[in-house]
Amino acid sequence: MTTQSEILPFEELTPAARRNVYWGFIWRGAVVSIAGAIGGAILGGVLGFIFGYVGSALGHDVHQIMALIRVVGALVGLVWGLFLIPYLVRWIFRIKSGLYVIRLIRLDDSSRV
Repeated sequence: MTTQSEILPFEELTPAARRNVYWGFIWRGAVVSIAGAIGGAILGGVLGFIFGYVGSALGHDVHQIMALIRVVGALVGLVWGLFLIPYLVRWIFRIKSGLYVIRLIRLDDSSRV
């Protein structure tokens, strides 16, 4: 049996409920940040090894190889971070804090601000 839930603006939550929502965002963001750092370190290490090995085997200057590794590493880190964002957003919308959940509500055209 489905019941109609009350739509409650965030400002009307009790301070304790707001703290629970904040805490839910903080620890989930921290977990995704740590996953991003670990994944970025692994990807950066593998790519750095490959680029360093291939570059030195081809006789390129070490400084050129290091500059290339920095650029490629930054791009791979950006892509990895963008890859993780949808997981964070889905996870946030699954937060159940006591009696509350976070949901998106479609507004009709007349109620838009």
